[in-house]
Amino acid sequence: MTPEASIPLHNIYIETWMRFDYNPQGRRNHKISVWKYEEDVYYLMQIDKFGRRFYHRGFPTARM
Repeated sequence: MTPEASIPLHNIYIETWMRFDYNPQGRRNHKISVWKYEEDVYYLMQIDKFGRRFYHRGFPTARM
């Protein structure tokens, strides 16, 4: 990835650094399907008002 291409990702990182009471919106905003989640990878679901992080695990895909 070129530095220019990573600027939007970096801007999101800056906006969300040390935020509490936050629900990630990146996948929704960029229309990335939940079917792109990888098996056994943990994804940030929420940061509550106390700074606790909650994750969910990617669901298994169909095996051939």
